[in-house]
Amino acid sequence: MTVYRGTINYDFTNSNGNESNRLGLALIAAGWLRVETTAFIKESNSINDIWRGISIVAKQAANVGLLSALTYHIQSSNDFTSSVPYASTVTYNPTNTLNSIESLDFPC
Repeated sequence: MTVYRGTINYDFTNSNGNESNRLGLALIAAGWLRVETTAFIKESNSINDIWRGISIVAKQAANVGLLSALTYHIQSSNDFTSSVPYASTVTYNPTNTLNSIESLDFPC
């Protein structure tokens, strides 16, 4: 069964606090989980349920203030608990690759 995972992050310049609170409460009432001040996530078997989140933000945005940032992300999977196969034209040992990359210095 396909599951959809949605993530919404938003920011408003000079936001109206009451209207911003109304936006957050509406998302929560629609089943979104607040994971940070203006970050929400939801998983559902229905893509329409996930689309509803961006609809709520779009309809309330003008009441909140000037939208300065919006990230909306949707992923689908039959199983979010395991990784899909990673195809590569070269065979690498994943553990050795991880160790090699982690030993590198951060760029200046």
